[in-house]
Parts: sequence; C-alpha cells; structure tokens
Amino acid sequence: MNDLLLRACRLEETERRPVWFMRQAGRYLPQYEQIRRGRPLDELFRDVESSAELTALPVRVLGVDAAIVFADLLTPFEGAGLRAVYDGSGPFLANVPDLPELLGLLGRFEANSVHYVYETVSLSRKILSDSVPIIGFAGAPYTASVYLLGGKERDAARVRALMRRGPEWERLMESLVELLGIYVEEQVRAGARAVALFDTLAYTLSDEQFRKHVLQYSRSLVLRAKSLNVPVIYCVRFPAHQLKSLGTTGADVIAVDWTVDIRKAWLEIGRSVGIQGNLDPSLLLCDQHLVLEEATRILVSTEGRRGHVFSLGHGVHPLTPVDALRALVEFVKKWGA
Repeated sequence: MNDLLLRACRLEETERRPVWFMRQAGRYLPQYEQIRRGRPLDELFRDVESSAELTALPVRVLGVDAAIVFADLLTPFEGAGLRAVYDGSGPFLANVPDLPELLGLLGRFEANSVHYVYETVSLSRKILSDSVPIIGFAGAPYTASVYLLGGKERDAARVRALMRRGPEWERLMESLVELLGIYVEEQVRAGARAVALFDTLAYTLSDEQFRKHVLQYSRSLVLRAKSLNVPVIYCVRFPAHQLKSLGTTGADVIAVDWTVDIRKAWLEIGRSVGIQGNLDPSLLLCDQHLVLEEATRILVSTEGRRGHVFSLGHGVHPLTPVDALRALVEFVKKWGA
C-alpha cells in the first residue's frame, strides 16, 4: 500500500508530500454524471457499487494518495430516523424534532441502518486493491449540531444560544460524540485507514466559545477515533482566531483553508501536529502558472518539517478542469521525488 498519507499524519519521514482533496469525487469529473445517471444524491449514496466507484475514481484519474468515502455529513443522522434532503441549495435535515425528542432519537442510533457507507468503504478497498488508504469521515460535534438545529440556513446563532443552557448543551454534545463515534468506528472496521472530522462551521464561534463549549467534545471524538489506531485529520475553515486551540484537539493533522498563511498557522498549531492544505480552490480556474506558483510557495514554506499533507483549502470547485487538478498532483509528486 502507498502509505504516504498515514506516515505524514504520524509525523514520520516521507519521500514526498502526500496529496488528496476534499470533494475529489465530485461534479468536475465527467465520469461523475455518467455514474450518477441523474439520480438524487440520497439514492446515489445508497448504491454501494456506484459510491465505491466514485470513491475510487480520483485515485485512477488524478493519482492522489488517498480516497475518501463517497458519503455526506448528514448520512449518519438517517440512522437516527432523520431525513436528509438534497435540493441543490445545500443539504439539510427536514424533520428535526424539539430537543428532548431529538436527544431520544440520537440515543437510538442504528449503525446498521447506514450499512451502505461501511459497505462502500469495504468495496472501495477491493476496487483499489488496497493501493491507497481509504479515509472515513464524519462531522465534528459542533458542526453536526448546527446541521441538526440550525435549519436549512444552518443558523449557528440558535446553537450558540443553546450553549448557555448548560445541561441541555452537554446532553446534546455527549449524544453526538456517541453517535458519531459509533459511525466512525464502523467505517474503520470496514477498512478505513484514516478518519477526517469536519468542523467547517466552527468559525462561527469565538475562540473562547470554542474552548469553553466545544473543545472537550471535539477532543473526545478525536480520541475515540484514535483509539482505533488510525490517524485523525481535523478540517476547519477561517481558522485564524482558533489555531492554538485547534492544536489541542488531539488530532494528528489540522486541515486549514487558504485564508491563513500555512507556515504561520503551523507555528501556532504546534510542532507535535501535522498540517494539511492550503491552496485556494479558485486558483484552479486560472492559468496553470498561477496554480503552480502558489503550490510552490506552499511547498517551500512547509519544507524542513514532517507532517505536511498537500491539499486545497476547501473542496474542489465543480468547474475545475480535470487536467488542471491532475497537473497539480503531478507537480506535487515531482517536488519531493
């Protein structure tokens, strides 16, 4: 197996930087629509063969060093009786009850009801002949809470208000850590060799709010995943005000977006943690020399320190030319060869 990603996550020596991308199995790929065949996303996620094919596709087309399971942040909540809706304006949960009933639903999470995710992990491994690690993933507790309580608009103000109601917030966070922990464990049992936790809405918190109300639960989920002997990548957006706190989540790697200087961010996060990122996805819509210029800057600024995973600062834009992304992968690979 190409274990570059796993070694980089553990701050071990690597012959070059590993490279993979969020949303690497997305609409920018011509094969994506061929495999989807116009089906709704929820139907596509339940089709194990199609989802596994999409999981594996970027490894074959781009040559990336890892595959991430084709699923959605909302998928595990269907195992608690909630319904995810994908209507083109962004996914949301349509039938979330009031908090007391919601806590009961979360506590009755049926891991097997989303068996298709674990089967996708397992089949992806077979398709790829274990050539690269499969990354399992879930939302981090705070971001999951915004999807649950923030409605279609993902209104984080509702969630921040709940934080002030101590016991209710604690019960919600503990329930989410348990549900998401089980979900991650099942992905690892199915063959995932690393776990990504997405806290992409944590930027709606001040650093004090994050440390006081969220950090302990993020840390609990991270440690639960790490107890399975897999590295954990903690993915955030607009993290400048939270970098030091993020370095204490226990994650092996913090994935940062393009709004921070990666060298300075890594210094703040700390020497015992790796970093992932952080090319602006919009650059891939520009001339190639601009892409490679910025890639060079990122690679140079992270030299001399183990634990850098090259990636974009967020997901691949749907209009990204496949050739541009493939050229970027080849460039990163040659840099360390």
